[in-house]
Amino acid sequence: AGLSSSERVSAISSHLPTDGRTVARFQHRVYGGKFSADGDLYVATTQGGSIVVFDATQAARELVPERRIEARNIRWTITDFDMSPDRRFLAYSSIGSSSSANVCNLTGDYEYHEKLGMHSPGAAFAVFCMRWGGGGQEVVAGCNDCKLRAYDVEHKTLTLEVKAHEDDINAVSLADDSFRSNVIVTGSDDALIKVWDRRMLGVGRASAAPQGVLHGHTEGVTYLSPKGDGRYMVSNSKDQSAKLWDLRLLRPPEASDALTPLPKRHRVWDYRRSEYPNVPGRDASGQAWPSQHHVNPHDSSVMTYRGHKVHYTLIRCHFSPRESTGQKYIYTGSADGRVHIYDTLSGEIEAVLAHGHDCRDVAAVRDVSWHPWQPILCTAAWDGRVSR
Repeated sequence: AGLSSSERVSAISSHLPTDGRTVARFQHRVYGGKFSADGDLYVATTQGGSIVVFDATQAARELVPERRIEARNIRWTITDFDMSPDRRFLAYSSIGSSSSANVCNLTGDYEYHEKLGMHSPGAAFAVFCMRWGGGGQEVVAGCNDCKLRAYDVEHKTLTLEVKAHEDDINAVSLADDSFRSNVIVTGSDDALIKVWDRRMLGVGRASAAPQGVLHGHTEGVTYLSPKGDGRYMVSNSKDQSAKLWDLRLLRPPEASDALTPLPKRHRVWDYRRSEYPNVPGRDASGQAWPSQHHVNPHDSSVMTYRGHKVHYTLIRCHFSPRESTGQKYIYTGSADGRVHIYDTLSGEIEAVLAHGHDCRDVAAVRDVSWHPWQPILCTAAWDGRVSR
């Protein structure tokens, strides 16, 4: 008799991915990399504006480049991207342009490129994060003007524009894997995570109330990744931690507003240019902090993971795959050029992988993706390499 599902997960998850080898090298920093949900494609994006699609059907042996797309209207880099549920299209975002969000085709012998109508006055507008929602009909995005937006790709219409935070929105996600999830989660440089009901939002509303707020981080949130069950979410933050959240532990908006605002420990610190000043000392107002990490007294997270570095760029974290590991691990890129893998329940570090990078700051691993079925990790790093 064959192994049961639980026996198969146990057998596979006992074999973590190991240090890898370079499978692609680019002239520019690699900012993003992701397997498709079925594991048949791997897409990498570079600071130079290249979107490279790899055939991953034989990922255990190799990734084969099969399509190269040059992004349009790119300033600085491609900040984020997401594949549509049917894998036919890819949405991507950038900085400082009236065309900061676009959609292109991933398949077919034709070229399709469409600008999404997301913009704001001024040249400094940026879309930092985006996800397909609405059953693959709309793209949801977080922007640097504190607004959450959604665009109906089929009807070419902006369907959502509300002020959601008090600072840049760096992360957006759907709470579950359902085809038409109505729960949107956002993370911002205001250090808050907010949960929204899509059905309660629309265009023409200057602001809107979230369903609830999660407090815990003390610096900006850089990424959000759902477990897929509508209950749990993992976040990465500039406070040098990843956190596990139970979305059922939300604070109502009025209760959140009543909390004493938490001052950032290091108001003059810029994570893009230096390491986190993680030493006992005083904040900008002169108040002494007795410990290395600024602890949020309102923290409602379930678990905190420390050991990786979130410097220089919006580094990503994820749950390990359901099918092959039972989501036993949390894994994240790191500014030290490594992949850090934590036990989801204990918070302990299970592995730290150099993964073929030279482990210097110039090789920061910004994104990392675990194949949905196989013990293979692909890293996207600032040394211009994709490794597996």
